[in-house]
Amino acid sequence: MIELGELFPNEDAAREWFEAKPWPDGKRPCPRCVEGVGKPVPNENPMPYRCVRCHKFFSVRTGTALERSKVPLK
Repeated sequence: MIELGELFPNEDAAREWFEAKPWPDGKRPCPRCVEGVGKPVPNENPMPYRCVRCHKFFSVRTGTALERSKVPLK
């Protein structure tokens, strides 16, 4: 656990690493409607991406066991 925590210097680095796993090409398919693509939200409020088709917000945690967790990715 300590080694995993030291792998990332901050929360942004952890998020980038986790996003590279399901989205290696940088395209972010919407986990809700599946047909839409997520565009970055300027202030990341309430989440970092918003689907251009269904207009729902999502993050790399959406649809996973960590979706409602307050535990940081780091």
